[in-house]
Amino acid sequence: MTEHDYVRQLAATLELAAEFRIPCPGHPLGPFADLRVEKRLDGHGDGWAIALDGDAWTGTHWEHRGVLTRSEIYRYTRDQALTEAQRIAPLETERHHALIRSIQPRHKVPTSRDTYPKEPER
Repeated sequence: MTEHDYVRQLAATLELAAEFRIPCPGHPLGPFADLRVEKRLDGHGDGWAIALDGDAWTGTHWEHRGVLTRSEIYRYTRDQALTEAQRIAPLETERHHALIRSIQPRHKVPTSRDTYPKEPER
């Protein structure tokens, strides 16, 4: 197989893909935090969406899919969605870390020193 044939085969295989997973680098949830780039498969369009759990990326923020139209969810071409997902993946990691930092001071887990008085020495 020539290099040209191999590239053509890869391009044909790429056309079969209906979902890509974009990792959020350094995210403590690992693959559970991956962004999904999803192809619209309902037969009413050929757009692509960026998804995370039940939310879709609108281009500026996450919004629950239930409040968006299908055309708002599947707003990208495949290449645009992959580029945008790669751009926002590190931002998602930082957003998660910022959320954890914001709740840690209010919900400090007591240590044994905080909970139990020190026993007197004998």
